[in-house]
Amino acid sequence: MRYAIPFTLYLVACGGGVNTGGNKLPESKPEELDKPEIELEVTALDFGHVDYGQLIPGSVTVTNLGEQDLVVESISTEAPFYVSPSNMTLQGGASGRITVNVQLVAYGAFESAVTIVSNDEDEGTLTVDLSAAAIDDVDQDGHALLAAGGDDCNDNDADVYPGADEVWYNGVDENCDGANDYDQDNDGYETDAYNADPQFGGGDCQDVNTEYHPGAPDVPYDNRDTNCLGDDDWDYDGDGYQTEQYGVGSDCDDNDAAVNRDGIEIFNGKDENCDDKIDNDSSPEVAEIVYTAAGATDHTGYAVATGDLNADGNAEIVIGSYTADTTRGTVAIFDGTSPSSDDVDYADGYISGNTNSDRIGDYVTVVGDYDGNGVNDLAIGGSNVSSGAGAVYLIDGDDSLRSRTTLADSLVTITGSSGNYLGRGIATSIDLDGDGLDELMPMYVTGGVNAVALSYGTATVNPTLSTSTVDALFLTTGTEMAFYRNAPVGTDMDGDGYEDLLFSDGMADQGFSNNGAAWILWGRSQHYGSGNGLTTNLTDVATTVLLGTSDSDYAAWCTQAGDDWDGDGDAEIWAYYQGEGLYVFEGRPRAQLTSLSTSDAAVFYDWASSSTDAEQIRQMGDWSGDGYTDMLVFFEDSSSTNGVSEVFVSDNRSGTITQKNGRVGTFEGDSDYTSGNVGFGLSPSPADIQGDGDPDLVIGDPDFNGSVGEAYVLVNRQID
Repeated sequence: MRYAIPFTLYLVACGGGVNTGGNKLPESKPEELDKPEIELEVTALDFGHVDYGQLIPGSVTVTNLGEQDLVVESISTEAPFYVSPSNMTLQGGASGRITVNVQLVAYGAFESAVTIVSNDEDEGTLTVDLSAAAIDDVDQDGHALLAAGGDDCNDNDADVYPGADEVWYNGVDENCDGANDYDQDNDGYETDAYNADPQFGGGDCQDVNTEYHPGAPDVPYDNRDTNCLGDDDWDYDGDGYQTEQYGVGSDCDDNDAAVNRDGIEIFNGKDENCDDKIDNDSSPEVAEIVYTAAGATDHTGYAVATGDLNADGNAEIVIGSYTADTTRGTVAIFDGTSPSSDDVDYADGYISGNTNSDRIGDYVTVVGDYDGNGVNDLAIGGSNVSSGAGAVYLIDGDDSLRSRTTLADSLVTITGSSGNYLGRGIATSIDLDGDGLDELMPMYVTGGVNAVALSYGTATVNPTLSTSTVDALFLTTGTEMAFYRNAPVGTDMDGDGYEDLLFSDGMADQGFSNNGAAWILWGRSQHYGSGNGLTTNLTDVATTVLLGTSDSDYAAWCTQAGDDWDGDGDAEIWAYYQGEGLYVFEGRPRAQLTSLSTSDAAVFYDWASSSTDAEQIRQMGDWSGDGYTDMLVFFEDSSSTNGVSEVFVSDNRSGTITQKNGRVGTFEGDSDYTSGNVGFGLSPSPADIQGDGDPDLVIGDPDFNGSVGEAYVLVNRQID
């Protein structure tokens, strides 16, 4: 609505009457009327309220009441008012029009005057008052527009002003608050009813609640889609399976999209397929890291190990390829923090045998700190050095990661005699005398039986030793090769504070033929070999803890010390009896560990008659996340498995359990993948390769693709 422009004519009061525009002529003409005499039609012009910027015209009539010419010498005013003409001459009795225009280019009320100067002797100067005001509330809603200093954001719409009722999503800001009309809750995102794309500021699925918008924190399982993704609030990882946590679904880990009822099992300490078995039916095809061989007949992965060799807190990966480099054998060492490659030929450290047929790398292990320099040392076996005499080389951990290190750089070299095949197995992390230095204990054969050499750790290193110059030699009564593959890891089994070693031989002749036996060599402050001569029968200084009771019992075919599951200070004993199954015995004081019988076992895993016999038992650390060390049991190659390792947890503390029900995971070779003997190479002890606090594993298959070989790094992801 616009105002019409009124002109108010103000008449000049004179002598108590009203001047109607000029002096009334008397009946008799006085002489003075011959002179010019000016008369104005009005004395004031009020233009009222006018539109901003619009030119509004007005006028004032001037009359000459005299007979002589009236000369109007000047007509003037001030902006925003304008007049024309600027002067005029009127003959007697004539009238003229002065045009007065106004154009407001600012808001407010304005006043001025038209000044008229003439030759009228009585009233030479007259004025006409002028006034006008710009319209500042066009829509008459009681609020001036913004340009006039008001607060009406749209002065053309009477429904728009501060305090008006807001109508959302019509593109009109009725209450003039400047808010986005498509963002009612003012959370920065427009309603998805009009704008569904978060990249362009839309996608708000509840535009009356500031807690809901794209990118908002979304608490799972509260049945609220606060981040507006449209996801199932009971399926946090978005794998299509709802969590079993609240009884609504079957997903056993709703934080990992790879874990669900149809998950693919990876050997990583997690139960991907939610069958309550942490690594069931996993295969090398899904290993996270695969180390490949350099040659077609290398047998890469025949021996593998892990351990921190450079004191950086993360374990290195050691892989033996005992027939590589024209059967010299090679050992590849990969930095666990940032391995240089997944090809053993391009390892961070690389050591090759000296001559053909040395078979360097048929056993490797990180033995601990032998010389007390604060860095763990790497022991490498070469059982065919010097045509079957064998040798063990101890390499400083730092040196092992240098690309040009050779066997000549060994801290210590222990050589065997003809037919000893020294180095088929080497004990790991054993400080028998408790002096803080780890012993070097290679295994060998002599006189037709298996044996162990002992060199105590020392800061005064003798770089060249032999089986005739070490500190002690121990002879067994058996011949089984599993004696070497189950080389022990130092563990306190009687709770006296010293680390002990568990040896076993399923073909030991101890009272019967091939009845089998297991022995514990006890840790003690007094050195073995002192006063007893160099060579001692193991049965004379060790305790026979397990023993077969008849010919061909093959008892204690393979053994390993496990975790102290009951916290009483002594580690438990795991032993496989061929043809029977896996027994677990609780550790106890030494006097109570003499000649245990199978009836003393706390747990018995009953093997089916059709099951393949176990060949190795290794600690794998707390793989399942229950706080106790789990055990990995390897089965030799068979036509159906191509090598398989099974996980047994320390949760089971008593009773008889079938093997199938007792195992919680399997890592099994696959003929389609050309697996040959997956698990023949097992790290003697677990270590943390990733630096995340969880133990990781390395498993070798020396017969992959015939005799090429591979090694697999299995990363534990239980805390992800």
